[in-house]
Parts: sequence; C-alpha cells; structure tokens
Amino acid sequence: MLELDNVFVGLHEASQYFRLTGSRFFGWPTSVSDWDFFAEDTYETRNLLMDLGFSDVSRDGVSNEKHPTYSDPLCTGVFFHPDGIHVQLVNDFITKMMAQKIIAEENLLSSPMTKENQRIVWRSVIATLNRLERVGMVGDKQTNNT
Repeated sequence: MLELDNVFVGLHEASQYFRLTGSRFFGWPTSVSDWDFFAEDTYETRNLLMDLGFSDVSRDGVSNEKHPTYSDPLCTGVFFHPDGIHVQLVNDFITKMMAQKIIAEENLLSSPMTKENQRIVWRSVIATLNRLERVGMVGDKQTNNT
C-alpha cells in the first residue's frame, strides 16, 4: 500500500492536472476496480508517469481487460502502474473534463453497460461538444478544477 500512496502523492503534487475517471468517478466501483485518471498529453506528463513507475501500455496497441485501449477520440496514450492505476493521456483536457461532467450529471453510463456502449456514449458526447464549439455555442475553454 505504501507504493500506491507514493504514486497518489506524486500525482497530487504534480503541476499537471490528473482527473479521476472510470468506475470510481462514476460511482460503481467493485472490489476489483482499478484506479483510472486522465491528464493532458505532454512531454512533462509522460516523464512524470515514467518517474513514478508507470509504463506506456498503449505503444503495442494490444487491448485486453488489464490494459484496455480506449476508442475515445481524445485519448492519445495509456500508462499503467503495477499497483492498478491507469492514466489516459488526452489531447484536449478541457473537452474530456466537460464530456465527463455531462456524462456523470446526465447519468449516461451505468455499470452493466457494455464497454462498446460506453465508448459510443463517450464518442457521442465528445462529438457533440466539438460541434457546439465549431458553431460557436461553446465559448472559450478555460481550465478549472471543478
């Protein structure tokens, strides 16, 4: 448990934002749930994750239950820590945060939902946000920690 605590401290103290996602964020974790986060994909973020003992599991493109590849259009990589932590790296942190907030507030995901149906929900909400931004219905994105 000490190693896991050190990883959480490292993520918390980082200059980058790491946001909780997955079953723990949406309120339906199980006894075997891992920890899922997302962060902006930067050189600094990748280096921090490597320094904390994460490995880049997205390079090989292999998807399985332990190391899923995400079909979220914002996801550019996935890092895994052996203590059961995944970090999705995204190319648009604000849109990902807005999508997650909408999905949670509207209760669009549920535990018994298949992974494919979850992917459809994520892609649909992100596509809608991108469309609204293109037509000027979503203003300038600003980082906030809500």
